[in-house]
Amino acid sequence: MKKMLLCALSAMILCTGLVSIQANATTVSGVGGFARLDKTGGNIRWEVGPATKCPYSFSGELDYSDGHLWPVSGAGALGSTTSSTAPAFGKGAMSVTLTGVAESIDFENFVVVPGCTLGYYN
Repeated sequence: MKKMLLCALSAMILCTGLVSIQANATTVSGVGGFARLDKTGGNIRWEVGPATKCPYSFSGELDYSDGHLWPVSGAGALGSTTSSTAPAFGKGAMSVTLTGVAESIDFENFVVVPGCTLGYYN
């Protein structure tokens, strides 16, 4: 019984080590697409994927809890995403919120779903 329990526990630990865990990430989605924020090192990575097959341009900003505003923009086509990185401003407990709009060439707008906010610690 002890051997079986030890084997099961070892397998759980081994499998847990193979799973990628992103504690500093957030994704929001809706009928208009998705938006994602994650912290990697000293940067905030943002990504948007509007629900359009047409080429689009995205314009928005990252609003940090310490008052910094960082403009973001990008473009994509054929169901692709656009993304980039920005500095992870601040000291201590921080948050950053992504807002913006993607506009397709057929003049359809895709607004970032409210609540795309990431908490992090510097």
